[in-house]
Amino acid sequence: MLLVVESGVARLLTREGRDWSERFPGIVAAAAELPVSSAVLDGEAILLRPGGASDFGALQRALKEGKDTAVAHLFDLPYLDGNDLSDVPLQKRKRVLEALLATASSERLRYTDHIEGPREEILDRACELGVEGLVSKRRDGRYAEGRSRAWLKSKCRRRQEFVVVGFTDPSGGREGFGALALAYVDDLGGLTYAGRVGAGFDERTLRELGTRVRELESADSPLAETPPASQTKGVHWARPELVVEVEFVEWTADGRLRHPSFVGLREDKDPSLVVRERASTATEPREPRVLGVDVTHPERVVIPHAMTKLDLAAYYAAAAPHLLTHLADRPLTLLRCPEGSSGKCFWQRHVDQGTYPHVIAIPGGDEDWLAVRDAEGLVELVQYLVIEFHAWAVRADRLDRPDRLVFDLDPGADVAWDEIVDGAFTVRDVLDAEGLQSFVKTSGGKGLHVYAPIERRVPVRDAAAATKTLSEKAAAASGGLMTIDPRKSARTGRIFVDWHRNGEGQSTVAPYVVRAREGAPVSTPLGWEELAHGVDPASFTPDAVLARLETIGDPWRHIGRVRQRLPQSTLPGM
Repeated sequence: MLLVVESGVARLLTREGRDWSERFPGIVAAAAELPVSSAVLDGEAILLRPGGASDFGALQRALKEGKDTAVAHLFDLPYLDGNDLSDVPLQKRKRVLEALLATASSERLRYTDHIEGPREEILDRACELGVEGLVSKRRDGRYAEGRSRAWLKSKCRRRQEFVVVGFTDPSGGREGFGALALAYVDDLGGLTYAGRVGAGFDERTLRELGTRVRELESADSPLAETPPASQTKGVHWARPELVVEVEFVEWTADGRLRHPSFVGLREDKDPSLVVRERASTATEPREPRVLGVDVTHPERVVIPHAMTKLDLAAYYAAAAPHLLTHLADRPLTLLRCPEGSSGKCFWQRHVDQGTYPHVIAIPGGDEDWLAVRDAEGLVELVQYLVIEFHAWAVRADRLDRPDRLVFDLDPGADVAWDEIVDGAFTVRDVLDAEGLQSFVKTSGGKGLHVYAPIERRVPVRDAAAATKTLSEKAAAASGGLMTIDPRKSARTGRIFVDWHRNGEGQSTVAPYVVRAREGAPVSTPLGWEELAHGVDPASFTPDAVLARLETIGDPWRHIGRVRQRLPQSTLPGM
């Protein structure tokens, strides 16, 4: 609901814009007394049980009886005294809302506080307390009506609205009707049958709702496609004008509700807008699908305040054409975080046979190495809570011959960004002097990675030795800024050039991979000129990277065309 206040007059509007002020006079009167000239407050009108949980059924009964007992739990403030706050971060809007409601003289207006923490743990506790579920929002999100990637609805049990399309006659001593036939609006705008609900009605509801639905009886089915007669036996069709809310366990394989129970009549809902909800729930097993891969628990937060599991799957699916250039058919080292990036994570390098249909195995050593060839493989690994993909410098057909050198510039904590940039250019200049073209990317952290593509002519150990030689030259040319000494004591105020990434079995985070860190930074390819003019590595979020690829393309799009050999002077024994 929305509470709209203008010049001491308040109105309560439903989401569809209906004026329900007369149904909630106490809330409206309380809002009119707020010390504001104009405001729009977002919240819900609810009726509380003695234990403090909301009771939608009780609210419906109170409205029917004309009882004015509802309270407004308010959680957002998109407009105040001529100021549009919709672009202000949510946490700031809520601070303003809390201060405003502190001045309210009536208990009918209540501020809805929030809880910060792991969504799964909070949801489990909420379900134990008997509430319907949770709404999780980004603390820095802008105000937007309706659902979006910035807010997620998680329910303890599935629950949504349905259109009443028919009824059956009562049996035994029951009054009114036996069950209601239900449907929802499908993607083509027609009504699709969802089954029947016969539980959850009290005697009064059976009588009153029975009278209303019989007045809507129709000789013709309103469904786009009539189900088999065995499923609609005894159903009297009705014009689709009533909406009810129903709780249920799950959807069956043929699209019917399993163990549905009536919750209440939704007179505030437009039947034409009632669709099958795809929002995440605590029991949603196989929705949605990304590139044909089932993403279960899509609402699971994998990087706090940044990405859900579905967000991550969707990003990798979109970035796959660019990411796979550096990832496909290479042995991988994966960072898996079953509890999200804030929980315990672990590394995986070997494949469990038969677990991942789109993941391939590369023979080598005692166990097969893990690799992917397509975008489906990426999404499949996200399904198993993989966040980061680290790639070897070799490809599956020749594990002993690398096709790139990697220089990982790992700065000490007190090294400024400008110094890191200077270090990268020093590495570039050393490579240029040896006739090697190079490419640069952010690490997804504070550092930078410099890549030099090479022809696959030398063994891994020789390529690693050459990288060490070139790193030593860069360190010598840096005026003390860089070192190849891996000891922590040697890195204070300096940049460690980690050439070990080129050793056998070693890997580096691949271009366009999301890091399991605050803000979900992406390891992003750059142009050297772009780096010289200044960039903020933290600004390369998944959404920003996808927008960047659409506008300027991939700065590394030509890396595969570079043909260059390692200079003999860098190889061992030369």
